[in-house]
Amino acid sequence: MNKRGLVNSSITVDKFAQFYQLEFEARCEYLVNFILTHLSKVDLQQLEDPVTAIKSFYQSQARKLETFMTSSYQESLKSVAVSNGPISSQVSAQLTTSINQIVEKGNLIIELETKWAVEKADKKEPVLLLTPNFHGVGVDIKALWQRVFKI
Repeated sequence: MNKRGLVNSSITVDKFAQFYQLEFEARCEYLVNFILTHLSKVDLQQLEDPVTAIKSFYQSQARKLETFMTSSYQESLKSVAVSNGPISSQVSAQLTTSINQIVEKGNLIIELETKWAVEKADKKEPVLLLTPNFHGVGVDIKALWQRVFKI
């Protein structure tokens, strides 16, 4: 923070907390996107309860991130609070509340996307087509490809 010139600027404790809140939100969005992009690589049918397993993974990673960001905020705030007076407990409480809301938002997104992925994995399209065509019985190449490579 000293290298960026934030300590000697006219930054308030409220703006400083807002900066950490936005940083935490961006990192959580990245974590959610990372989990959702790699969800197709997880065999959801082998998990006993895939929604709970993936949500608990997200929560553990988000709480580690929360611990890191909070400790980093408290450490950085020491140098800013010298020039801005006493640290407001109200600002810290607002930061904690917003962090919890961000984690719950990510939780909800992951829960909905995981449920959708489980439903999609349970729904298997037939490989053999019993509809009449020129040759009689057909094979759905796209469904066969998706079943073999689990796309």
